[in-house]
Amino acid sequence: LALLREAMVSIYREQRWADTVTIYHRETEKDTNGKTVTTWTSQTAEGVFYGLSKRQEVNDTVLAEHDRHICRIPGDQLNALERGDVICQGIVEVEIPQNASPEKYLVGVEHVTADIVSDNRQLVRTAHWYAGEA
Repeated sequence: LALLREAMVSIYREQRWADTVTIYHRETEKDTNGKTVTTWTSQTAEGVFYGLSKRQEVNDTVLAEHDRHICRIPGDQLNALERGDVICQGIVEVEIPQNASPEKYLVGVEHVTADIVSDNRQLVRTAHWYAGEA
């Protein structure tokens, strides 16, 4: 039974975790004048799930649904992921200048800014990073 469960997890990951993403990681530091300097480094990850999740909210008496982007990145593909990092679908080779906003440079690229980040690398069979919109 354990071997069957493990095989099913492998098939699921191969079929559903088949995307490639580019992650723009934000790093900040203080310069010699004490001002905050933001730099963006990029990294590509493969074997990723990038998709949509339904979210329901109640406004007064109306049930409203909307999609939100989510991303699951295998734990061995990435060392760090933080709120504010930007995840782009596919391989993106855009340089984001120092102190610049990624949205200005990622026009026409499907991307999401990570509002929610969870480190699930401790999971035995599906170790991954989770990122999504709030």
